[in-house]
Amino acid sequence: GSEPAGGIPAEENNCLARIGFAATSGPHNFNLMYNQLNELLIKIWQMETPEMAAVVERHMQMSAESILAVLDDAELLDSIRNAMAANDAYATAFFVGPPNGIGLAWIECFDRYGKLVLEQHPYGHSAHGPLVTVDPRVDEKYVKLETRDKMTTRYGKYSVIEWEQTYLGGTDVDTFLAKNVMTTPRDRRQPFFSAENWYLPILLPDYQTVEDNLIIMDTTSRMYFHQAVDEFATFGCRNPRMITLSQTTLVGALKDAAVFRFPISDLILLPGIEHGNKALPLSELHLPYCSTLVAMAMASATR
Repeated sequence: GSEPAGGIPAEENNCLARIGFAATSGPHNFNLMYNQLNELLIKIWQMETPEMAAVVERHMQMSAESILAVLDDAELLDSIRNAMAANDAYATAFFVGPPNGIGLAWIECFDRYGKLVLEQHPYGHSAHGPLVTVDPRVDEKYVKLETRDKMTTRYGKYSVIEWEQTYLGGTDVDTFLAKNVMTTPRDRRQPFFSAENWYLPILLPDYQTVEDNLIIMDTTSRMYFHQAVDEFATFGCRNPRMITLSQTTLVGALKDAAVFRFPISDLILLPGIEHGNKALPLSELHLPYCSTLVAMAMASATR
């Protein structure tokens, strides 16, 4: 809480630290609280294990490098704008992420900056309610791969050609269906298989999203990565429209986990930290700052 008008009362003067905030609310307060809690942790460790406190303190001082990497990434901004434009028809969404409280910052960002109504749910909670708000009617929801003549008649020649280039690697629809390919997709820009048919991760033009919820799946944390993968399997049975957040350094792990067999609409990747000839993942301690920046950008892109 904020300090009283007369400063700290004498009876409270022996406490280790006090955390004060301005009376205003906003996404910045989440980062402020997170930062001050880390400072409190460092003070505690300084009393018992100064060496460990020094390591954490140096690490937190390096958070600016992660923040600037996110702010300076033009490709990240483009992917955010493209993802929100592609899902502009949605009015409601769920943010599914780790149980570290960052979901509350996401709600604050969308309430303040965006038009999308957002709810947050931690991993493992989806099967107890949120799952049923996802429309599972895949045939009424996504573009089904049929014969090329049928698709051309229904969607137009140029749309079919574009989809073949984007999702089938230039192979025409008839050739793809004749191959009867059953391998698990290794990229989000591939068809997915459901209800004995192949579908493109594209909503039908006349689909009413009021019957559905957009899913924003957070897989940016290596610590909670396996829980996130479990959520893909939970939601996957209902064929959701999913925006997936991750890190460039975790793309290989996403492919190995076979998450692209589900209709992932967009993949938003946080950059790594350049170190020599390789990119290092963003630190778990720096992720809350970076996640809030992404939330603000995504919310602002819905206006």
